[in-house]
Amino acid sequence: INFRSQTVLTLDEAIAALDSVLAINNITVIPMGDKFLKVVQSATGKQEGPRLAPDGEALPEGDSFVTQIIPLKFAEAQEVIGALQPYLHGYGFLMPLTKSNAILVTDTGNNINRMLEIVHFVDQPSALRMQTKVYVLKHAKAADVVQRLQSIIQETLQMGARPVSHVAFEVAD
Repeated sequence: INFRSQTVLTLDEAIAALDSVLAINNITVIPMGDKFLKVVQSATGKQEGPRLAPDGEALPEGDSFVTQIIPLKFAEAQEVIGALQPYLHGYGFLMPLTKSNAILVTDTGNNINRMLEIVHFVDQPSALRMQTKVYVLKHAKAADVVQRLQSIIQETLQMGARPVSHVAFEVAD
C-alpha cells in the first residue's frame, strides 16, 4: 500500500490517513497496549479485542476500530438496534444487552459517533410510552378491579401481544 500526501501532515493526521487507507483495503489496526499495534483483516478485527471506550469518552475520528457500550434510558435495546443496523459496517457488530438495557457495538470511531447521534435522537421519553392515570371507583372494590385488569393483561399476552414494561396498580381502599 502506497500513500502520498500533497502537504506535510501532523502525526495525528498521518495516523488518520493511514487508518483510512488501510480500511479501504479491509485492514484495521488494533492497539496492543501503549507501544504496539496489531494489523488484522477488518472482518476479524472485532475478535481481536479492540479498545473499549468508556461511556462519555470522545471516540477517535477516523477508521480506528473501537468497542463501546451505549446505555439507554427510555428506548428498548432491540428497538434501537433496528435503527442502527443499516449504518453498521459489514465487519461491525451490534448486540443488545437486554438486562441492562444497553447496546454493545464494535465498529469504526466515525461510525459509532454517527450511531450515537441516532441513539441521542431515538432514546427520548415519550408520552406514548408512559402515562399515569388515577380512577376513583364508586361501585367496585379496588382489589377486584386490579385482579380483573391483571387477568385481561395475561389473556392479551397469551394471544401474542407485546408485553408492556411498566404497568403498576396501587390499591387504596
